[in-house]
Amino acid sequence: MDINGWLTVVTVFIALIAFLPQHERNLLQIKLPKWEIYGSFILLIILIPYLLLFRKLETRIPILSKMTFKGGFEPCNIAFFLFYLIFLWILTRLFVIKPRRKTNHNTINYFNRIISELPFPQFFSLFLKYSEPPNTKAEWTVYRPLIMNPEFLKGIQQYQSNYVFKFLKFIGSDADFKSLMLPIIKDTQSVYFTEIKKNDGFQSISQRSPFLLGLAVSHLQQSLKLGLRQIVSDSAKTLIRLERGKMTSPYLQEHLYGHMRGEEGYDLPVYYHIRFIALLYSTAIQNLINTHPHMHTIYGGMVEEMVKNLDETGHYPEREFPTNYHWLINEIFGEISNWLDLFGTESTRTNENFETEDGYFYYKDNSTYIDFIPSCFHFTANELFKGFDQDRITSAFIAKIFHYHLFGYYFRHDAKLAILTSIEQNVIRQIPNQLLADIFDKTLDEHFASSYEKFIARQFSGDAREVERQDRLLKFYVSIL
Repeated sequence: MDINGWLTVVTVFIALIAFLPQHERNLLQIKLPKWEIYGSFILLIILIPYLLLFRKLETRIPILSKMTFKGGFEPCNIAFFLFYLIFLWILTRLFVIKPRRKTNHNTINYFNRIISELPFPQFFSLFLKYSEPPNTKAEWTVYRPLIMNPEFLKGIQQYQSNYVFKFLKFIGSDADFKSLMLPIIKDTQSVYFTEIKKNDGFQSISQRSPFLLGLAVSHLQQSLKLGLRQIVSDSAKTLIRLERGKMTSPYLQEHLYGHMRGEEGYDLPVYYHIRFIALLYSTAIQNLINTHPHMHTIYGGMVEEMVKNLDETGHYPEREFPTNYHWLINEIFGEISNWLDLFGTESTRTNENFETEDGYFYYKDNSTYIDFIPSCFHFTANELFKGFDQDRITSAFIAKIFHYHLFGYYFRHDAKLAILTSIEQNVIRQIPNQLLADIFDKTLDEHFASSYEKFIARQFSGDAREVERQDRLLKFYVSIL
């Protein structure tokens, strides 16, 4: 091959290298083993030119002729063969056998430098191509400066939210977990919000919500340990505080029922957090996962902030929910009531033989949910009692909450006795005396067309089991007076 032919080959080779984006060329240099780099350098810069010039060198240095033998290949052909091998090896390295050298600080530092130079989808594709998720604590230490980079966190929450589960098990501090979760929880367009809305009407997280399943099922214990509940609760309380003093806040408007299924309440960001907590505990109950130690005030803190935002005069229109705060409070107690029903009542399910069966599928005699759910109700209701003392909440509203969301379970025929005892000790015992009569009067009227006066006089109504339950309640009531 003459010089022109070689110039053509070299031009094609250089064009191939130049075709690669600069960042890929740089990453190849970082990721390729040193022996490959040095070997290619020796072949291209020393051996191939030597073979190309061999005939001219042979005339000047006769001893080189002893390195040839009859019937062998021409040196220029050997040079072309080596050059072609290098060319094929580069193509193989680019598209077939990608560099698997362990990601080190140099690689991560380079990614940190270029993350702001590229659109995140392009950057992330490059990141996945030249790195693998950390598999050990030591590897996590190397990856951490990039993964905890605010630009990286913002990018994955917008485009690849599920990637967080690749390294979640290595996060050891609450601060890192908070930095990871807050961008997702604050962005109303994030997968967190969209998947919560997808689960409207569900008591537990559906299979079409991979992010929520990862957070609240696959990695639940790790998430709880790192403060997931506190992060969500604090985010909700912050949103409520931001509405304080706003005369035109949407939360102070009268609640209007949504005309379309799956739309009611979702114009209020706080509602998403309420629903997430509800889904988290319902899913844990159905998967027989113990979330102890529990956060008994997880809803109470939200209700406390809502009550503070209500008018101190308590003068609102005579409506079922005069403000969206009232509706949200009712929804919170409704979710707690759903936990009670799910955990402590009989239900029907289809077994593996496609046969229906009845039973208490999620109840366990030693479960911490026996005390947690009534206790959560108490701490949340306690904020309503404070609101009543401040003339922000009416006794009628409180009575309605207790009737629909507590005594609805208490008077069920299939209610578990251990839960009834917990309700009596954790909730009914804590009701202020000035509210007891209104609460009892409301629920007795709705359940049995009775009244507080008849109840005190032991004039019970209903069937034998209903009379027995009223008698039980009266005996407990008398014991705490």
